[in-house]
Amino acid sequence: YWLRDLAEEKREAQSLRNQLPIDLPGTEWLLQGEQALSLVNALPELVEQQIRIHWHQDSARLKSLDEAALSLRIERRQDWFQVEGSLSLDEHEILDLRLILRQLTPGQRTVQLDEQTSLVLSDKLVERLTMLGAMLDEEQRVNTRLAYPLTRLLSVISTQGDSAWQELQAEWQQGVDCPPELLTPLRDYQKDGVRWLATLAHHGFGACLADDMGLGKTLQALIVLRMRQHLGPALVVVPKSVVTNWQEEVARFAPELEVVTFEPGMDREAQIAEARPGQLVLVNYGMLGGLAAALKGRRWSSMVLDEAQQIKNAGTQRAKLLFQLDGDFRLALSGTPIENHLGELWSLFTFINPGLLGSLGEFKRRFGKAVKDPEHMALLRAVISPFILRRLKQHVLTELPDKTEIVHHISLSAEERQLYEATRREVVQQVQSADGRALMHVLSGLTRLRRLCCSPSLIMPEWAYSNSKLDEAMALLGEAIDNGHRVLVFSQFVDLLSLLRERIGKRGWDYCYLDGGCSAKSRQESILRFRNEPVPLFLISLKAGGTGLNLTQADTVLHLDPWWNPAVEDQASDRAHRMGQTQPVTVYRLVCEQTVEEKIVALHDEKRALADGLLSGQSEVRGLDVESLRALLMG
Repeated sequence: YWLRDLAEEKREAQSLRNQLPIDLPGTEWLLQGEQALSLVNALPELVEQQIRIHWHQDSARLKSLDEAALSLRIERRQDWFQVEGSLSLDEHEILDLRLILRQLTPGQRTVQLDEQTSLVLSDKLVERLTMLGAMLDEEQRVNTRLAYPLTRLLSVISTQGDSAWQELQAEWQQGVDCPPELLTPLRDYQKDGVRWLATLAHHGFGACLADDMGLGKTLQALIVLRMRQHLGPALVVVPKSVVTNWQEEVARFAPELEVVTFEPGMDREAQIAEARPGQLVLVNYGMLGGLAAALKGRRWSSMVLDEAQQIKNAGTQRAKLLFQLDGDFRLALSGTPIENHLGELWSLFTFINPGLLGSLGEFKRRFGKAVKDPEHMALLRAVISPFILRRLKQHVLTELPDKTEIVHHISLSAEERQLYEATRREVVQQVQSADGRALMHVLSGLTRLRRLCCSPSLIMPEWAYSNSKLDEAMALLGEAIDNGHRVLVFSQFVDLLSLLRERIGKRGWDYCYLDGGCSAKSRQESILRFRNEPVPLFLISLKAGGTGLNLTQADTVLHLDPWWNPAVEDQASDRAHRMGQTQPVTVYRLVCEQTVEEKIVALHDEKRALADGLLSGQSEVRGLDVESLRALLMG
């Protein structure tokens, strides 16, 4: 006899029910349509758990397929490749690939052939088929631009290609020999980066070097420009704040390149037209509009965009101009290639590899769900990954000192709290009564609350009570100076920095200062002074100095106010935490409790998740819309 454990049976039964994609009462069900298919879709995992499944022999057939069942044939047709394929059910039954792709949707593991037969596809096969479907058009053709990422997908699939396809494969498998003398000053990961860039350039593709801040993206780009200098002049577009930095890097690592910059009174159009091999034409983003005709009037052997997130909005005149330029090799440098939404990625790729992601409408149709759907995120990552290289400091700079990040919470005084709540309620009323321009009202209200957190006097000049954030900032700075630390202080608000300067002046502390209103000469003087003299403080506006600076003399970073995008803050912090830093770095973020600042910091994880989802394979993120922003105003 058999002694039954009824309690255990109930637990097992409940466990089984929990795994089924249906929630119906009872123990027997009659399912049809989508419900039936969803149940069948869950069965393979149950089989793996040794759960026996009985099928009525006259009612259904369940067939399992893995990658080995898939085979492809590829042939060249003008400027595309025709892809035909089949799935082998057994020795006698073969299915056309079109039939499967027509029914398959991301995340689906079952395909119903007829009323009697369903196919259960392995996870790997579903992944390959879904990615393949994303790269093919309705006629099962693949653009030659997509042929390169397609080769990575086909590495584990039985594939027969014509001579054109085989020649292309053989060509792509060939690396590029980099002159050893050019690689000598580089670290190993930088040598890998140069080889990767040179290989893509050789095969006619653009690239995005998305290394973490401080890993030497400029240096790697310069080595590739040296390798390509004989092919013609190069165009390098940079933020105004890093023009001097590029000139210094060229003089140090690529002295044979002649940098062409534009001084007042020069005939810029003539200089561009006459640019020759070995010359690097260096312009800042702000100059592009005035040079549009001249830049479009010639061909460039290489085009480099530094801080390429500057073209994240494809609708701007700046981005449209850069899309139109004629260049053989296009390189985007950005530690933050995507900051807020997938449209930024489309803009970036429209520059480096035009046509790869299709039109913006096509891109949205194919990948618009990637923000919320891991399957669609995987598809997009498969297409772009051959052209993006990203290394993180913690992985390649093992000798880099630690970076400690601290969120320093600040309690508002009673008077500040009363003013904050009154202002918040007023903003909420304004937003609720606004129609048509809701986003503008929400952002305006949030900015007002953020400024109030920084200092009530920023929105109420006659404020005569305490200022909790500035009081706390001064206390932290005083402690840092007393202990021999040197501090970079960042804020988005220049007028907040002015208030802090007044307090610092009264204490007699020495400091350097930089904002967007400083001249190029004043900017460089402040940077050199901080580098060469024991000045304890450097006050910097986030927009003017958050990128392009090397300030490893500092070992402490203080963010006075949280910015929407954590990548911008991270870039600013890495002015100190980068190659050349020998001391541990501490990063403080001042955040007022129970205010919009706390909610902004909470959003940082979601912003980081979007970038991580594309660059490192993690994909949990949701979009930030008007309602999400409106929620920040609630108590």
